[in-house]
Amino acid sequence: MGRNSAHAFYKQNMKNFFLFAIIALIVSSCQNDDPFDSLPPEAVDPEPEYPEVEPAPSSFTIWEDNFEDGDVSDWVLLDKDGNNSNWIAGKNIQIDQNTGAIVGGNINILATYNIDFNTGAPLEQIEQNWAIMPPIDLTYYSGKIELNITAQPSIYDGNHNILIYGSTSPDPSTATLLGTILLTRGSTIDAAYFADYALDISQLKGNHNVYISFLNENTSFVGYEIDKIWITAEGLLENVSKKAPKLN
Repeated sequence: MGRNSAHAFYKQNMKNFFLFAIIALIVSSCQNDDPFDSLPPEAVDPEPEYPEVEPAPSSFTIWEDNFEDGDVSDWVLLDKDGNNSNWIAGKNIQIDQNTGAIVGGNINILATYNIDFNTGAPLEQIEQNWAIMPPIDLTYYSGKIELNITAQPSIYDGNHNILIYGSTSPDPSTATLLGTILLTRGSTIDAAYFADYALDISQLKGNHNVYISFLNENTSFVGYEIDKIWITAEGLLENVSKKAPKLN
């Protein structure tokens, strides 16, 4: 082989070597574009499972009387002590600042008093006055049944218990004491101080005709004033449609 031929052969081989080297580099680079492809798949923890939380039960009103119309003809009001002083529908009492006379306020209420309205003096006989609600059907409802009232001891009075009775008859002799609610007087003795109170009456659930009664405690007082009464239930029995409440 001549000198020129050897030199040409050397150049050709070097050219081919560099060409193969470049091709090998490109192939290697393509294979390693994603270095993680060659790693084993990583285990992923499943999303944690949380226990289902039942929503808090909400209650709805099944009966209500707010005394706005002053009509309590569907109530039974009993003057058991016989002194001609009984529960009445009217306005909360106030004192006329000019004359000192007892006058009506601006809140519609059901009330009983143990005072002489002409003089403001207490009556000699302690009241035993029953206010018995119209019958309520509690056969449709489930969960807690609550009696709710907005009430106060009247002005110039102190704290007093109101006794709550329940029965399946309007006869108070058949009634059972469900509980007592302490009505508290506000810090201002001559101003209205109505507050909300509640009593669980679930023990009467399932009865067709339920009579709820209110009775003053056996002591002297100025007055009990109730602005609103309503009964709530947490739920309905299956396949029962909600009954519309009585609105007065």
